[in-house]
Amino acid sequence: TVGDGGGGGGGDSGWVTLVTRAASDEHALLNRVELLAAFARAGFQTHFCCRRMDDHADLVSLMWNTDVLIGVHGGALVNVLYQRRGALLFELKQHTAYDGAAPDARRFFSTLAADLGVDYDSIDLRAYAALTRAEPPRRAGYMLPANAIDRIVRRVLAWHSRRARSIAPARWWYN
Repeated sequence: TVGDGGGGGGGDSGWVTLVTRAASDEHALLNRVELLAAFARAGFQTHFCCRRMDDHADLVSLMWNTDVLIGVHGGALVNVLYQRRGALLFELKQHTAYDGAAPDARRFFSTLAADLGVDYDSIDLRAYAALTRAEPPRRAGYMLPANAIDRIVRRVLAWHSRRARSIAPARWWYN
């Protein structure tokens, strides 16, 4: 497996890659193991990326083969640039990205995905996640409760089902 570990699941439903920014605890999903395990149970091959990546070619290859790129709003989601058309970017929106931000900043990743031909979905972490330490200005990451993990997986499975029906005859085009 490329990156920091993962590789779980059978992969019948495709690849899910959870990304994080290299040295940031602020954007960390603290129970990423549970999220990736839920995707593995749903039949996805799972990957966690990119606290360390020695080879840029490996990063590009991982992102190109990723069907679903998921992560907390932040710099790591720029890896959508390496996804193929028809893949999915799933943004976990958080407090610092949207409180008082300009409208263009709030739509940055959805706009980027649309421009690249990548599908987009998101949830607002504030609706589900508890901050482990809420004292401003430093945040220590997010914990997703089980119902939020289930909702994310269900939404990705629904996207995957729609995508399989709509592009199955032409899947070779993207590979």
